[in-house]
Amino acid sequence: MSGRGHHAPARRPWAAAATLLLGAGCLHPSSGLDERTSALLADYRARVGARWPGAPPARAMPWRSGEFTVHALAADGVTELERVSVRVHPWRGDVRVSLERLGPRTRLRVTLSLSRAPAAGEALGSLVTAAVVRRGDQPDVHHAGAPPPEVLALVERALTRPDARGAPATLLVPAGAFEGCVDGVHGAVPLSGVVRRAEGDVLRELLEFGDDDSGWLL
Repeated sequence: MSGRGHHAPARRPWAAAATLLLGAGCLHPSSGLDERTSALLADYRARVGARWPGAPPARAMPWRSGEFTVHALAADGVTELERVSVRVHPWRGDVRVSLERLGPRTRLRVTLSLSRAPAAGEALGSLVTAAVVRRGDQPDVHHAGAPPPEVLALVERALTRPDARGAPATLLVPAGAFEGCVDGVHGAVPLSGVVRRAEGDVLRELLEFGDDDSGWLL
């Protein structure tokens, strides 16, 4: 795994949840959020990413501590940034997942503690032992059990590698030039593997990725 990436006919439930948060959920009106989102997005788009040769898109590999991705999510004329990362603590026997959402009217931060990393296709809900959801400046602490379903759906979508079928193609995004993408998925990208892909009404585009848990939005 490399380090940082240098400077649908049927609508799925997590796609609906993503559109809900993009359009109306987690509202936190603030010109400061708008300015920060615009500045970060401009910085990501100004970078020259590396070239990534073809790699199998449907990689089935265990999570590595520190892996993260940052995507731009565009829907209905609004663009938000989403960052997701994982921390694996084998000495403690648990896993921590973090998700951030930043947009013109959105500030969301989620931290989930899992009893272990999920197996392929396994839902996260049964593995969550504790959760903290911060919307704007308001923490919502779930000491046991899962967070609200729409939030859990966003985290699952950000971590799940989609089924990829079709002809290979080269995609150019701020994170780099990715050869051999299948359905917008590339094997060099951790976690979801998504480089650029339409998910319901949301267009997801890779801005940055790596394995050092850097690139925080908030």
